[in-house]
Amino acid sequence: MFINFINISRPHQWIKNFLIFLPLIVTHQFKLSYFVNIIPLFISFCFLASAVYCYNDIKDLLDDQNHPEKKKRPLASNKITINQVYFYILFLLSTSFFIAFFFYNSDVLYVLIFYLLLNFLYSNYLKKIILIDILILSSFYLLRIFVGSIVDNIELTNYFILFTFSSFIALASIKRLAENIKNYNSNSIYKNFANLPFVLALLGIFLSFITFVFYTYSEFATIYYKNIYYLFVAEILIFLWFLRILFLTKKGKIFYDPVKYVIQDKITWVVVFFVFIILISNSNII
Repeated sequence: MFINFINISRPHQWIKNFLIFLPLIVTHQFKLSYFVNIIPLFISFCFLASAVYCYNDIKDLLDDQNHPEKKKRPLASNKITINQVYFYILFLLSTSFFIAFFFYNSDVLYVLIFYLLLNFLYSNYLKKIILIDILILSSFYLLRIFVGSIVDNIELTNYFILFTFSSFIALASIKRLAENIKNYNSNSIYKNFANLPFVLALLGIFLSFITFVFYTYSEFATIYYKNIYYLFVAEILIFLWFLRILFLTKKGKIFYDPVKYVIQDKITWVVVFFVFIILISNSNII
């Protein structure tokens, strides 16, 4: 029974919550106290996100039972009941909000509540609207970054916001592309617009790359980095990684959940390692 509740929580998706730490990393705030201060928020967001995943499993139960992969989920396979999942959601939400209330000010709690409400609207209404669904999916990622910046009072630059949001547009579009190519969702709103997710992903990738280039020549880059030309190496690695994920999806090599693929993909972790080393070793702060 316990393992079923772990599975329905989708702990592999918690990797998205590490975005909460991103404002600290990009502004080179490497004091241990800053990271310790944000750990409760990471835990709180994991509970909150899991509550959302559980609700989505209830909402999509019939579709999941007819899905070649999702039918294996605990609720879809009748390993746990809907009532048990509702009680579990209550536990997850209570724990998440208690942690946020105990450790942080009301602004953080408001962001968590907004994230929850936006997910409810998305699951029930907005996911059925072309383009809006991708924008909302991207906003979920951005909210993680935003709430992380609130905790440690970090001001995000327009370059960073545009780069991350366009990157998230690309990732959300790749997710929709994967669903369409494998026909895992016969009710997909993109079934009559099969090429649209691919085009949106390309636009997101190129916009993020261009934004990174403009950032490289901005005053912010000279504040944080010794040699801006090393940043071009990081830019190219990220750009090529995005294109690789996009075209693997286009060929049907990545299906329905790109996050699972990325976690298990060795090339992804090599790229992450080298980008991290390039940025940190070139830092003016360290």
